[in-house]
Amino acid sequence: NLAYVMMLCLSLMLPFALELRVDHGLRETMLIDLPFFLGATVSVIVFYAFSQFESSPGNGVRRLRYLPAVLGLGIGLAINNTKATFEALFGHESPFVRTPKWAAEAGHGFAAKALKPTYRGSKSLVALFELAFAAYYIHTLWYCIEEGLWFAIPFMFLFTWGFLYTGILSLFQSAWLRRSAP
Repeated sequence: NLAYVMMLCLSLMLPFALELRVDHGLRETMLIDLPFFLGATVSVIVFYAFSQFESSPGNGVRRLRYLPAVLGLGIGLAINNTKATFEALFGHESPFVRTPKWAAEAGHGFAAKALKPTYRGSKSLVALFELAFAAYYIHTLWYCIEEGLWFAIPFMFLFTWGFLYTGILSLFQSAWLRRSAP
């Protein structure tokens, strides 16, 4: 999925693009940035909105409140999924390690089943890269506040939250799996 590779490239370039846009006025922003914003975000929002309306007709509107969190999570997964994309492109087979694998012991009912981890969490630099990107975007958020780039702040917050959330969760999961592995 090359979309994550492009998302990672966007994540690297976006703070620099903001710096170049500081001297532009509202007119230039509307002529240049608004069409890109509409093209890049409205299609994603419409896709998720329709998926929620279709999957849960009665709760679709209420579920849209989770859309910012879902978008941030998608941004945060860009590093891990870019790594996986390059591994696939270059024929490197690797296990999926983002989600822990569990195996239920035989002979136990569903309500009382005992679960045990079936693999030991690996030490990966991905979590450190995710946290480095979070720090990069915390700095970018601060820059937006200092320069008065108020329209950019919600988007920079999404990038910050996405990378911070996935980085912390990756570190926590890896430590927890290493501690609880047989």
